[in-house]
Amino acid sequence: MTKYESNQDVEPLHVTTYRSARKAARRGWAVPADVPVPSLEDVWRSDRTPADRARQR
Repeated sequence: MTKYESNQDVEPLHVTTYRSARKAARRGWAVPADVPVPSLEDVWRSDRTPADRARQR
């Protein structure tokens, strides 16, 4: 059994990925103010194919 104890003084962390921010912007959803706003180039890159994106990962 683990002996892990949570620290009550630590604020919970909410991680918003850039991918989810792009998705929200593309769909017109509200995005939290501290999340960078993606550009149109980030949202839609017509010059790249799915194979190009896979190679980048």
